[in-house]
Amino acid sequence: MERIVNVHIPKCTGTSFKIALAASFKVKYDYGGRISRSEKLVISDSIAQNYQIDAAQYDAVNCISGHFIPIKYLKLHQAGWKFITWLRDPAQRLFSQYYHYQRHKELFLNQGVNNSPGFYVLSRNLTVEAFVLDPLFKNHIRRFFYRFPPRLYFFIGIVEQYPSDLAFLSEQLGVNIPLYRENLNLEKQNAQYDIPPDLLAEIKQFHSQDYQIYEQVTQQSKQRK
Repeated sequence: MERIVNVHIPKCTGTSFKIALAASFKVKYDYGGRISRSEKLVISDSIAQNYQIDAAQYDAVNCISGHFIPIKYLKLHQAGWKFITWLRDPAQRLFSQYYHYQRHKELFLNQGVNNSPGFYVLSRNLTVEAFVLDPLFKNHIRRFFYRFPPRLYFFIGIVEQYPSDLAFLSEQLGVNIPLYRENLNLEKQNAQYDIPPDLLAEIKQFHSQDYQIYEQVTQQSKQRK
């Protein structure tokens, strides 16, 4: 069986995919630990170099999944592990992240993690308009491609076409990865957030690097259909 690293970009169907992976792989989760939330928001060469992990540490598993910059596991890529991630329209992802914080206010405000993005947003009572244009979160998707461009990934799926992309990935890996839908905003179901045109234009300009990556990957995804 292939050995994979799943880079879970927040609010990009990662929870659903994480559960699906557990049905087919022996998974080790990485949602913190050696790289803090604050460090993930301020990427530097020193962080990237200090946290590279030796492949020999993971002989007992065939999948790693979590919130981390992929350069952390560069040595696994060099050892033949296949890297996977999912992307979502950047504006939709931002709105989803904001309302995720709002739905879990008590958790983010009371857990004492003062350096978490959720605590930052809620303790400052940011509006969604302020959040999506806050410099701290500018081009957040791009950070997951730091020194690890899209071409190094074995697969990058698009959330908006999750069922068909998941089926394609299953075929490529030779594994039947089940379809789950978890951690949804039940008030929205699968609908898109209704973003005013003027604000959407600002988001696209402010997060232009994220949109460049998203549009590039979306075009590549269409070509494999």
